[in-house]
Amino acid sequence: MDYTKEQIANVLDLAVLKPTTGLEEVAEACKLANEHGIKSVCVSPFYVEAATQFFHNISTVIGFPHGRTTVKYVEADRAIHDGAKELDVVINYGAFLEEEPGLVAAELKNIVRLAHQHNVLVKAIIEASVYAYKIQIEEVCRLCDGCNVDMIKSSTGFFGDPDLAAIEVMLDSGVPVKVSGGIKSYEQVRTYLDMGCVRIGSSKFWELLP
Repeated sequence: MDYTKEQIANVLDLAVLKPTTGLEEVAEACKLANEHGIKSVCVSPFYVEAATQFFHNISTVIGFPHGRTTVKYVEADRAIHDGAKELDVVINYGAFLEEEPGLVAAELKNIVRLAHQHNVLVKAIIEASVYAYKIQIEEVCRLCDGCNVDMIKSSTGFFGDPDLAAIEVMLDSGVPVKVSGGIKSYEQVRTYLDMGCVRIGSSKFWELLP
């Protein structure tokens, strides 16, 4: 189906995450979000507190980009304190692939519990492109569902775009799905929304419009 500018803006998490991003770029993204009804602006943890002065719904990344840090809970706690309303948490997918799902779940459950105490949403980034088998995606989605995440997010963009088959598996889990990673066109957005994804993550806005 066709989607309007307003419909796309309402599901867009506008990412401002380049390592060289400055406060001026963050402020410009927030201005764009205010003007066009963009759902969320996603900034690095460093800019959360400042960004909340410009826009009401700031999201940030936790454990970005590879999920291998040991301080994700502390990072989440600080982000919530600074005013983040949504956390995009990179799960420790390396540990999952090393057959340590208990470690992954324990870490994620603690973050979700903390976030929900403050009415903050959690999107678990599973990095869908790294799994060799469909059953692995099914299992990691089941793990995230068991941790009570609010959404499952496909990727950080560091491993390219997840293929449509991976997105289908994610959607079959029954958990709301955010897709991200190199989304640059209206055709991509339309495809993912038609499939049933509820959020789009991209550093673009005008390029996503019909």
